[in-house]
Amino acid sequence: MKFFRLFLTMFLGAASASAFWTSSFDIIEDGSPAAALVVPASPGAELLAHIRHFNGELAKSAGTALPELAAGKKWDGNRIEFAAVDAPFKDRSKYKMEFPNSKTMRISGTPFAIRIALNNLLEQAGVRYPFPGPDG
Repeated sequence: MKFFRLFLTMFLGAASASAFWTSSFDIIEDGSPAAALVVPASPGAELLAHIRHFNGELAKSAGTALPELAAGKKWDGNRIEFAAVDAPFKDRSKYKMEFPNSKTMRISGTPFAIRIALNNLLEQAGVRYPFPGPDG
């Protein structure tokens, strides 16, 4: 069985000392979804396409897709939330990946930036595209 775990390193600093530890945010565990994709109420076609592309590629690699939840719907496992924002063209690829609590990952940015963040998650899960396409 495939097991995907996103390892996150967190740094905390104080005036005189700092602490370091590694935590994990499970996406798929023992072949079953450990996280759900929380789709905003009005995601827009571009953002929805990026979320579904991520989920499809994850399913090809891991053998299972993550459930898509409407905003506000209850889920006991980890949650990946999205916040699409407007930004000037020069900042369109900037995104933030935050963890408001241990069970929630929030990705914010333009829809294009969210696509980059989701591709980054796929790469961390081991998905590689050495030369995609019909000639690859």
